[in-house]
Amino acid sequence: MGCSTAILSDEDHIGMGEDMTSVSITTETRENLDHAQRWLKYAPPPGERGTNTFDVFISYRSSDRSWAMALYDALKMAKWEPFLDQYELVPGNTLQTSLEESLQASSSGVILWSSRTKDSEWCKRERTLMTQLKDERRTSSSPFNYVFAKLDDEPLPGFAKADLYMDFVDSPEGPRGANLLRLICGMRGIPLPPEAVDLAQ
Repeated sequence: MGCSTAILSDEDHIGMGEDMTSVSITTETRENLDHAQRWLKYAPPPGERGTNTFDVFISYRSSDRSWAMALYDALKMAKWEPFLDQYELVPGNTLQTSLEESLQASSSGVILWSSRTKDSEWCKRERTLMTQLKDERRTSSSPFNYVFAKLDDEPLPGFAKADLYMDFVDSPEGPRGANLLRLICGMRGIPLPPEAVDLAQ
């Protein structure tokens, strides 16, 4: 899609052969999911997927993997079909090509941004691709929306100052509460439902 080649490091997307059985759900994570579920009953369903495979592509750096996995679980609970490389990529395929194809096969995107992301060329690349998809699908029946999820006090980069973002500084363990709902609505490009607005006040 006209992007220059990025140099990947071990700190970006993790190798596809990693054993995910070592990742366990902590009590804190389970409590967070229970809290999320109370809000997710107000979450909008995903938009019409059409020929796409995924409802949302999750872009993140490996150091924020636990937060990304918590978001993945919350989206699954909301009946969305998210893309998370840990679960979807096939060993042996070219990483860059697989990720770009998966992003193009998604109806929306979310970028996890933190102090650990600011020097990641990979996340910058994925944001560029999302911007292109948003422009390309602007007049289609299935427009592409993307949102930043800001995980700590690291300011958004200059190139993203005008982008929509949700602040999760107070939710280091994962997305929760009204901002989780706002994040999902942002991916749909719609406002919070009235009943959720009342709950958030």
